[in-house]
Formats: sequence, C-alpha cells, structure tokens
Amino acid sequence: MTRIRIDKQVSVKVESDTLLTRVTIHGRGDDEESCLRGKKADQEALLSALSDIDLERILLETDRVGEEYESIDGKRTKTGMSYTLGYRIVGAMGSEEKIEKALLCLKDRVSYVHSYALSDPDEAKKLALDMAIQKAREMAETIAESLSLHIVGVEEVTSEDYQQGPVMLRSAKAITSPEHESSIQSHVQAVFLAE
Repeated sequence: MTRIRIDKQVSVKVESDTLLTRVTIHGRGDDEESCLRGKKADQEALLSALSDIDLERILLETDRVGEEYESIDGKRTKTGMSYTLGYRIVGAMGSEEKIEKALLCLKDRVSYVHSYALSDPDEAKKLALDMAIQKAREMAETIAESLSLHIVGVEEVTSEDYQQGPVMLRSAKAITSPEHESSIQSHVQAVFLAE
C-alpha cells in the first residue's frame, strides 16, 4: 500500500452581506469629573446620532478612563485624565455613509474602520472545503496514475478554514472601498492510499 500525502488550499470569493464598523472615541478632561462628563456626553451623542440608522447591533467593547502624565522638569506630573470608548457596530451593507455622517458629531475625537463580512459563512465554508477535497483527490489521482497505481481509499483528512473580508479604512477623509467580497479559504491535508 502506497501513501500519497496532498496539501491543498482553495479560496472562494463570496459577496459580503454585513457591514462591521469599529469606532474608537478618545477624549480628555482636566480632572476626573470633567473627563467622566465628557465621556458620558460622547456616549450619549454617539448613541443619539446612530438611533435613526437601522442597525443590527451596537456593542460597547472598550470603556477605559486613565490618568495622563508628562515629564516636566524631570518629574512625572499628572496633566489630566483621558478616556477611550470602543464600539462595534453591525449593520446592513450600504449604511457606511449614514454611520460616517452620524460620527461627525464627535469631530476629531473619533476614528473608525469599516469592514465587510458574511452574516452566515457556513455555506461558503462548506463549498470551499468540498472544492479543496476534490482538488486534493484529483491531484492524488494524477500522482497515482503516473506511478501506475489507483487510489483505493483515504487514510486521513484534516482541514481548517478561515474568513477574510476586505477592510476599508475611514477617518476624517472618505476612501472608497474596492469591493465587498469576503474570501473563505479552506486548507486540506489528506493522505490517500494507492495500490
């Protein structure tokens, strides 16, 4: 019995159907009270601005307040307080401009990144896996034929897949997205038996 080991990777491109936007807000205050007031005002402004947009979810992922220090005359001196808020917004394709317009209320304290994904990537993952296994089998049959052998079975198959969507960066200036495809890749390692 001869073993033929094949390593095959396949990529399937699928039109994305979900917009993911990561929003980061940075602000500061002279003291803890003014910092917390600013943070609360930014949270309320963001949620109010986004309330008119049909979004699936708005998730708070980061809520951090800390002291700021500088070195003044060789001494570490407290200069104020700062805060960071991080949100993940899940919405429909095409809502980028509405989200960006809503974020204008936060002026230069906000940065954001749009990316695209599949709401349910399982079907595309299965397609990529089926294609990778088929291509691995074809390659094994070609190798077996060149050795005057025939594939009689499979000893082992392992696979892994991952999804990657295009990322579109946006901040104060708009950058147009090249495409809204997600790429599902499946990597298969198989050991075929031949005789």
